[in-house]
Amino acid sequence: MQAPDTYLRELLYTYDCVTIPGLGGFIMHRQSARIDREKGRIHPPGRFPSFNSLLVHDDGLLVSTIARGQGISYQEAAALVSRFASQCKTELLKSNRLVMNDIGEFSLNAQGAIIFHPAISSNYYTESYGMGVLNLFPHTSDRQKARLATRPADRKPGKIHQKQPASVKWTLALSLPIILFLLYGIFFPASVETFYADLSGLTRQLSFTNNIQEPIMIPDANEFRLAEDETVTPEPHSAEMEEFIISADEPVQQMAEEAEPVALPPDRFHIIGGCFENQANAARFLEGLKSRGFNAREAGSNTRGHLRISYGSFADRASALAYLEKIRKGENPAAWLLVY
Repeated sequence: MQAPDTYLRELLYTYDCVTIPGLGGFIMHRQSARIDREKGRIHPPGRFPSFNSLLVHDDGLLVSTIARGQGISYQEAAALVSRFASQCKTELLKSNRLVMNDIGEFSLNAQGAIIFHPAISSNYYTESYGMGVLNLFPHTSDRQKARLATRPADRKPGKIHQKQPASVKWTLALSLPIILFLLYGIFFPASVETFYADLSGLTRQLSFTNNIQEPIMIPDANEFRLAEDETVTPEPHSAEMEEFIISADEPVQQMAEEAEPVALPPDRFHIIGGCFENQANAARFLEGLKSRGFNAREAGSNTRGHLRISYGSFADRASALAYLEKIRKGENPAAWLLVY
């Protein structure tokens, strides 16, 4: 039979928050790739856990995973997790040290609070699988060292011949025709004016040619004539159509007042308080929040089918972040933001 910490390691790869009822919860944090210039190393991106001893409520994630993995009932799995949490607390009080393989190390400070140090060697970011820490080495040119070693000691510097760069030659070659043209314009201004007039006329003619449109076909008026025996009978207005007829005496403002209201943007930001595999547990949690005055609602399901329950939903990010900070301080430190 596998220990609960084995299932805990598997859940940390998928979920951002995993709780051990009675002990505390693990919250995952994303870390980008970084360069350690002092030690000369490149670290790949990763996800590492932090521990919060205040998250002692059962969100059902770890217990349901153990029950499904070992083929036991939910109550038996809950009892197994409770015994595991008691053993961890006893080990901490006895030796002031508790180690969970590939997760981290726990200890107690002078005030009796739990201190958690994550295992740096474990990376729970699946996209960086196979990436390790790279060492940086300074690059030196062997060719330059060999040249300096064979250089004679009595070598005298020769004469320095300055060569004009290629860019200067091209600049002079391109500038010479322009200078000659300007000089020609100074001495023969009439010829230059004639050239500009001819060039302007040619440009206007090309522009007129490109803007020629296809002729518009006008239909024959005889196609729209009615036969001598044909008459046009106006369609009678029904009672429902009469309600939408506006007389010429009514102001246009009445139409603006009867226009439909502009639709408000949908709520895309949800403050999640818990994910539940059991629908009954989710319903009880939702009703409990509503009874306490929260504008709680269901916020869809995750990839495993667990139902999310939110404290509230908002249409803009600023309001959602402000409400999330309020919930974390006074209600649930493990609440998190979901964006659709």
